[in-house]
Amino acid sequence: MELMIELSTHFSIFIYKKDPKSTWDGGIRLKNYSEEISKESIALYLCSPNLQRILSYDYKRKLLCIKCTLEPNMKSIELPIANISDDLQYHIDFVSRFRWVSENKFLIASPWGYEKLYEIIDDANLIEIGAGQIPCFSDLSVASQIYFEQESLEIGNLKKRLIRKHQALKRLRSVIGDQDVTKIYETLFSIDYNVEGGKGKFVSDTSFSLFQWNLLDEIKLNQRQAQDLDNSILTELCLNILPGCQTLLHVLQEKPQQLLEIISRISICSDTFEMPFIKDLEGKTPLHYCVENKISTTAELLVEYLSQAPLDHHSRDIIDIIPNLISMQIPSIVKYFDARILQTEQMAQLNRGCIIHSESVDWGMVPSSIWDNSNNIQQKIFVEQGQLKRGQFETEVDLNILDLPHLHQLSHRDCNEFFKALKDIKEESVEFQLFELKSIRMLIEYHWPLTKKFTIKKLWWFFLYLLLFWIYTNFTDTLLVYEDTLSTVIWIMNLVALFLLSGYFLLNECRQISSVGASSYFKDPWNYIDFPPPLIVITIAIVSFAGIDSWEAPFKSVGSLFMWLKLLYFLRLYDSTGYLIRMIVKVIFRMKTFLLLLLITITAVADAFISIQVDDAQEYNGFFGFVWHRIKIFFAAVTQTYFLILGGDQFTVGDGFEIFATFLTIFSTLFVMIVMLNLLISIVGEIYGKVQENMINESYQEKATIISENQYLIPQEELDKISKEPNQLLLIATTKGFKMNATEVEERQDQLLQRIKKIEEILERKLPNEEMKKPVKMQMSRRTGLRSQNTSFQRSTILERQ
Repeated sequence: MELMIELSTHFSIFIYKKDPKSTWDGGIRLKNYSEEISKESIALYLCSPNLQRILSYDYKRKLLCIKCTLEPNMKSIELPIANISDDLQYHIDFVSRFRWVSENKFLIASPWGYEKLYEIIDDANLIEIGAGQIPCFSDLSVASQIYFEQESLEIGNLKKRLIRKHQALKRLRSVIGDQDVTKIYETLFSIDYNVEGGKGKFVSDTSFSLFQWNLLDEIKLNQRQAQDLDNSILTELCLNILPGCQTLLHVLQEKPQQLLEIISRISICSDTFEMPFIKDLEGKTPLHYCVENKISTTAELLVEYLSQAPLDHHSRDIIDIIPNLISMQIPSIVKYFDARILQTEQMAQLNRGCIIHSESVDWGMVPSSIWDNSNNIQQKIFVEQGQLKRGQFETEVDLNILDLPHLHQLSHRDCNEFFKALKDIKEESVEFQLFELKSIRMLIEYHWPLTKKFTIKKLWWFFLYLLLFWIYTNFTDTLLVYEDTLSTVIWIMNLVALFLLSGYFLLNECRQISSVGASSYFKDPWNYIDFPPPLIVITIAIVSFAGIDSWEAPFKSVGSLFMWLKLLYFLRLYDSTGYLIRMIVKVIFRMKTFLLLLLITITAVADAFISIQVDDAQEYNGFFGFVWHRIKIFFAAVTQTYFLILGGDQFTVGDGFEIFATFLTIFSTLFVMIVMLNLLISIVGEIYGKVQENMINESYQEKATIISENQYLIPQEELDKISKEPNQLLLIATTKGFKMNATEVEERQDQLLQRIKKIEEILERKLPNEEMKKPVKMQMSRRTGLRSQNTSFQRSTILERQ
């Protein structure tokens, strides 16, 4: 179908349709079409490429909408923007940031330069399919249109030309999502027909200049030093996007000294400049190459540099290698995460409300788009004014966005790898400071309720499993001595139930191996407690049905031990017990060297006792019988020495060696029981102090570990509810007082006490006698004490949060 549009001098619009006989049918005039928004440009950018849809203004509802040109009576589609003003100029400003991409897709940008790509579905609904921040938007915002009729550039205005290429490339690859190489090169290399308003000569408009490309090669080959170039040349050099989508940062990744000189002089972002940090045509940023080639020096420089970047500058391009950067132990990664809590102009205006708190924390967290309807944001994060309950009230709030894409989506691979990296951080490493950061703690707290919920569901099944096993080992197995039908039926039912539950738990462990990988699974000590019980119970069932009674008792004993120890795993979910379990685990791991020394000492004493025992080799059956006997004697002596130092019986020795045996006994009790065991107490005390010092950080790492291990337990439909939109980030709301430090609390306390003192002085002057002053003084003194205690409590609470 061919259509033709006619725009009259009075801004009336007619649509004509061509029939098969090559004649044009009578035009359809669009009614209620806004002349005001048409006056903004002579270009017909309001119509879709096929002329079947047009952007218009609904005067009755006072909003922008998309109408069908061929069927004017069809219901219009409201534009997804915040209608915070009825002023027509407010909506006209949005029109200047609108562009059709195809017949059913369009772009629209926010006042601060965050653009979204929408698709029209079923002629009635809109879905967001892409979004991104426009680089150097302040440079564009001075123009009446950001997509059409842009400012005509002079031939030599290289900086602005390079900035426009960066803007167009990011829009194509990040917002529209088109990675076609041909279209990328068409964007980077084009012809500028608009020089001097279209009157000048045509200019080859490329994303780099040949002179600066050669200059960059000279710096790479050390034929020229970056310090010899002035800032204007370095700025243009940074904006060059070479063939293959490589930038200065790609080229100089192996030259950290040259790179340091450049980035120390050129800020990553300003009103008129933004450093391109993009993927090349192989899908790799400069940081990807640093990780692959293990260039930690350059990686450190780049991470430090990127920590100063604005919102949506690079985060989507490097989020997949964040776990690798943590593993590389780059110190600046701590600063980077601390700097990724950012704010937009829209969020700064939403600064008051009653926060819908997340579970067990003092802040609210919800997935949200960087640019969303203000009403939608308020409904997500604030309690509605008409629904405030007793004790709830509005406060001053800080609304921020966490610029770490996908890390709030447990079903996403990047999120899984990130929590694995958090789990593997060593306490003594610099990266352990990550658990002190607000951004990391909020991510952990966001995922914790859902993980805890489904881990506890698994706990109830384990309680049933443990109960059935306990009944079997203590009651059911002994019922067989009665040899009646009822006892046999109970025995079989118990074993079958245990067998089925063992299969369920074994399947869960296999799912976890598939989720985290075999190498990661078997590195975790807790899995050596999780994996054996179902295997042992299945073995017991097989041995019992096979009638091999001699093997059943050892398996039951080991199975009981592991089953009860597995309870410790679930107790990690709770703060009160998790703290003690972490203490036990750390004591055991830190005692490895001490236990080795203790074992050597016990073995030495045991061997000394064996040497003074009389043993006749002729009493045993040959050489091998005697050797086997001596081996058993040796291990028995080690066991008896262990009990001896705990106050057990003395060894029995041959005649004439009683005095020497007494000496060995005194030595073992003095050295082992007094010296070594007191040393053990000292070690435990030291470990307790360290655990106490890092208690909160270790608690968050424990939660991160459980999230990493147990995310496979969460059903996919639950994960899909968290965030359905691919371009969403985590929106965080905190009260203003949340940032208050101890100094500010003390200042407020002093101000309060001074005010109370002034009131007291006024009352003393006004009241006529001491009898009337006395109760007032007592009451004021009481309130001062209460306020002082309350403020001290607030100060300690704030310090604990920080």
